[in-house]
Amino acid sequence: MNLKEKTAVITGGASGIGNELVKLLLIRGCKVFVLDKMAPANPLKGVGYFQVDVTSESQLNAAFKQIKATVDILVNNAGVMRRGTIFDTSEADYDFVMDINLKGMWMVTKCAGSILSKKAVVLFMSSRHGMNVKADPAIYSLSKSGVWALAKILKETRPDYKIKIAFPGSVDTALTWVGVKTADVAAKKKTVVGPDYMASKLLELIKGDYEKLVFSEKTKRYTLA
Repeated sequence: MNLKEKTAVITGGASGIGNELVKLLLIRGCKVFVLDKMAPANPLKGVGYFQVDVTSESQLNAAFKQIKATVDILVNNAGVMRRGTIFDTSEADYDFVMDINLKGMWMVTKCAGSILSKKAVVLFMSSRHGMNVKADPAIYSLSKSGVWALAKILKETRPDYKIKIAFPGSVDTALTWVGVKTADVAAKKKTVVGPDYMASKLLELIKGDYEKLVFSEKTKRYTLA
């Protein structure tokens, strides 16, 4: 896929992986818009930023109305983390995680539908915990397995879109370190990658004839398929 003059929308693009992907898309000639609840610490020149709640239909519709362009690439990246088992997760944390990680991706995709190109690339950020669920983080795993299902449903609904999904391992962003126990830090550092590296793999996924980016629990490597 030639990215020059394509229009991309990225949720959670004000920081972390999303921000690094924005940089890579800009270099390759994309027009980029970011949807994020937080303002960027260092706004990138030429990027259109919208401070929105990804679970708010009215806020999303208002933002997409201002974009006034056909969107070729939609990256559902915004996400949050809470750790714990199903028994020690609070209702508030359940709602928080499921709202952002699953409802948010559905809502963004739904609201973007009217301005997506007929052969748009729609990328969903799941997690290795979405492919191989864990007892802890339970609700995070549940939300990310739901994202996988959402991607499959969209593929059935709109076969003209190019549906892609990423199942990353640990990335050195604020989300990864939420609630990590001191005893687990050393082990996590052995496999964690930088957000710039992850963004480069996502760019490969977007550009190429791939459907998945998968982190292998066994080899600790990433594979495009």
